[in-house]
Amino acid sequence: MIAAKLMTREVITTTPETKVADAIALLHRHHLHDIPVIDGEGRPLGMLTARAILHHALPAYASEDLLAAMRASPDLPSVHERLQAMAGLAVAEVMSPQVLSVREQAPTNAIAAMLVLLRNDSENILVTDEDGRLVGTISALDILFRDKPGPR
Repeated sequence: MIAAKLMTREVITTTPETKVADAIALLHRHHLHDIPVIDGEGRPLGMLTARAILHHALPAYASEDLLAAMRASPDLPSVHERLQAMAGLAVAEVMSPQVLSVREQAPTNAIAAMLVLLRNDSENILVTDEDGRLVGTISALDILFRDKPGPR
């Protein structure tokens, strides 16, 4: 099987100029963990993930040790305040420019291997056409549920 037969074709996307508040609303409305960021031609520029937004809302000086210690602390209003302050930022300031993509003819085993080895915050592999334009996404669930009805 190949990417074109497994991918989800109805992809929610955003642009680098979109405000973070609007992107968060998209994540919430569509129950997503990440959204591809595309240019005016439909080419992927990066991924905006819920985790990246949250990471951006934490203090810049927060090391891994401090983050580990924060797990036991009470709720910090500063995180919520920083999220509110970020609302007007452009997605470009928060997105990850790292994009994992395959072409429509990529075999399933290669895609499954990429998904297993993912080291970034995204849960999706982007599928692009020969011109580099986004045409779909593939998640582990797309492979697991390949015979189930749903948007493809």
